[in-house]
Amino acid sequence: MSYGAPTEPMLNEPKGKAYAEFSEGNEIVWIVADDNPRDWEVCIDGEFWSSDAWNFETIVVNIDGLPYGLHTVVITVWDLSNNDVSDTVLVTVFDDIDPVMNSPHDMYIFVGISGNELAWIISDQNPDNYELYQDDVLVASGSWASSPWTYRYSINGFAEGTYVFMLTIYDIDGNSVSDYVTVYVQTDDIDPIINHPGDINMTVGTIGNYIVWTATDTFPSHYAIVENATVVGTGNWGGTTISLSLDNLPAGHYTFTITVYDSGGNTATDSVNVSVIPVGGWPALPLPDYTLAIIAVIGAAGAVAVVVIVVYTLRKKKAGAA
Repeated sequence: MSYGAPTEPMLNEPKGKAYAEFSEGNEIVWIVADDNPRDWEVCIDGEFWSSDAWNFETIVVNIDGLPYGLHTVVITVWDLSNNDVSDTVLVTVFDDIDPVMNSPHDMYIFVGISGNELAWIISDQNPDNYELYQDDVLVASGSWASSPWTYRYSINGFAEGTYVFMLTIYDIDGNSVSDYVTVYVQTDDIDPIINHPGDINMTVGTIGNYIVWTATDTFPSHYAIVENATVVGTGNWGGTTISLSLDNLPAGHYTFTITVYDSGGNTATDSVNVSVIPVGGWPALPLPDYTLAIIAVIGAAGAVAVVVIVVYTLRKKKAGAA
């Protein structure tokens, strides 16, 4: 069947479109005219997107879900005579969402203690750059390309004082977020104070036996307990008591040494001797065997007696001869 002269359909040309990334309800509307419509197809960035039959109705194409950036949308419309017409619309997908950044707590650190740093975890679909200010002075800047990303800044070597840091991060479209952290740098040259519990004697197999140390400090940190060069206990120390269970120790003699540390690196140490006694007490030591010693003494005494007799006899003979 023939449908007349090869006249291509008439198609309007919508203006370029822009929408925010992840938003919904974004459409392009084309108005097409032809006496014998057939179908249409839309490609975006050279890839098939959608198609349908065309029956004189306005063509509406949803373009939600495009990634960030500029995209080329091309529609082609055919009539029953295979005449066609195309139109191109440029679509810009932009970012209107601020980056996301956690907020570290304010920090208290000590002069001379290393290993201190600020750390922020930041994320955005379209990362760009960052700026770090210390007391309103720019101290670091750069770009970030991965998300999520942890930005770290060393704060070692600071003199005693208070410092305010502000980190601002930006994405490609200029959306930004800032966070403030205050760092208090203090001097601590005072050792912790720790008591000395008495030495302990206990019977093997009994339970409920503990060494309890009481240690105090303005800035407590952690502790370590050692016995015979082996670490038997570690943990955080909050400035109160520290207990060590002695249950299940085999019989023997032990020396437990504790060292407590404060945040300024100062320490205090104490040692406690523990004797774990077998049930029934320590076994009696065997008496030494003196038999051989007695025989040796007797033998030596006999030898001396023989010598004395011989000497006496010789002297007597000499006297008779005279």
